[in-house]
Amino acid sequence: MGRQVISDDSLQDAFNEVCKEAKEPGPGAYVVLREQVPTYMPWEGGTYIHDSMVHAYQWFGTAELAEAAREAVLKLAKEKTDEAREEHGRQCLAELEFREDRGFEPDWGGDTNGPSEFSVSLETDIPTHHYASRTYE
Repeated sequence: MGRQVISDDSLQDAFNEVCKEAKEPGPGAYVVLREQVPTYMPWEGGTYIHDSMVHAYQWFGTAELAEAAREAVLKLAKEKTDEAREEHGRQCLAELEFREDRGFEPDWGGDTNGPSEFSVSLETDIPTHHYASRTYE
């Protein structure tokens, strides 16, 4: 007996049949905690590109609940951003001390990536990571 192959259309139909009792989510939104991760690229004298990484998200059924949650998560995002800036400062200082201890110029070894920044957004679609292009344009 051979294997039965399910076409994409019949798979979608089967999924829809199983989920036919699902209800529309309503006018709410996802509250999304993102991290903007900068990466230094040496093009045309240097520039930064930013990837947007999703750390957490939660659906809220009404716009009011989503907005209240966003306000609460904003405090967390600010704390994480402050921590990232402090850590970046410590990393830069450690790199400078390393160079000084070995007699290298301060700009030896290239530039560092910048500190991450955390943000909160309200989104109606399931959140995904967004990656910046790594090619020179």
